[in-house]
Amino acid sequence: MLAIDVAYEEDATIVRCAGEIDVATCASLIDTFDGLIPGAETVLRVDLRDVTFIDSTGIGCLLHASLQAQAAGTPFEVVPGEATMRFIESSGLGNRLPLAPA
Repeated sequence: MLAIDVAYEEDATIVRCAGEIDVATCASLIDTFDGLIPGAETVLRVDLRDVTFIDSTGIGCLLHASLQAQAAGTPFEVVPGEATMRFIESSGLGNRLPLAPA
């Protein structure tokens, strides 16, 4: 199960995720990104600190969103949690996802 909350702050649009990001839940996260990226006027920050599990499909979803944001000229960053940071480090994808401090 994945809970997604979108909050608007002065300097960023925050997408907060809690739960598991995997093949069963990625569609809702992709839909969220698809609705936000085209018209975003501030940085799109994906907060993953409350994610308890992420698999390769979830990382692929984040990579796709990062590329989509880059193409749209939207700054994009990921605030990793413990589970996501472990996966990013073990997969060597840290240089592919723009990471922000917690």
